[in-house]
Amino acid sequence: MKKKILAVMLAGAMLLSGCGMSAEVVVNEDGTYTEKSKMYLTEDEIAQMSALDETGESEYSASKASGTVVRDGVTYYVFDDQGEEQSSELSESLGESTTVYTKGGFFMDLTLEDEEATEYAAQIYDSFEFIDVAITFPEEMSVANVKLSDDKKTVYLTKEDYKKSGKLYAFSENCLAEDKTAPTVDGVANNKTYKKPVYAYLSDNATGIKSAKLDGKNYVAGATIKKKGNHKLVVTDFAGNTTTVKFKIEKKAKNKKK
Repeated sequence: MKKKILAVMLAGAMLLSGCGMSAEVVVNEDGTYTEKSKMYLTEDEIAQMSALDETGESEYSASKASGTVVRDGVTYYVFDDQGEEQSSELSESLGESTTVYTKGGFFMDLTLEDEEATEYAAQIYDSFEFIDVAITFPEEMSVANVKLSDDKKTVYLTKEDYKKSGKLYAFSENCLAEDKTAPTVDGVANNKTYKKPVYAYLSDNATGIKSAKLDGKNYVAGATIKKKGNHKLVVTDFAGNTTTVKFKIEKKAKNKKK
């Protein structure tokens, strides 16, 4: 989905209610993709958007809408964001936390630090009446935790998916097979000893991180590690590549982040 539309919608999300958005992305075999986005506003929301625009020349006015649709008894003015073909390398970011793999896959990391952050994000997405995103690939998805079309080539995302705190994904066999690179861990190093709290930062530029286990328990990237003793951090991506870091904290350090 276009960052321009996302920026406008999220900026006004806490002021508007009942707006909607949709995006259709088609990934081609040569690595290019075509994307079309639409925003849906009621007459009252158009008035609010115009009031937020100090120039008085809001691009969201009834006269600039491409048409209207009625959904669940509500009339919306439709604003199109024309799709354009773009070249891609292994992956292409189509909005915050969203990665589409031209080799056949989709990954979105919506993991949040705590319950408060999760509730806040849910409030923002609840300001939308609906969010409909469809991403179509030239290959079938073999592994997925999101809704797929009958031919398994299209991924569907809705508002309820965006409200979750966690990882959403769909991968083709080829996408998983081509990922031979293990995740990267920064902040802690193998066989090192520390005398102060440490923070592990995780990244994976291919299929994305599936899990992170610290001493056998789930670990959230960036969380403080301060317990005295030996530790083992195991990070695995969706292709099964694993990075293991063993380190030690000599004494229980004060949780004071610089």
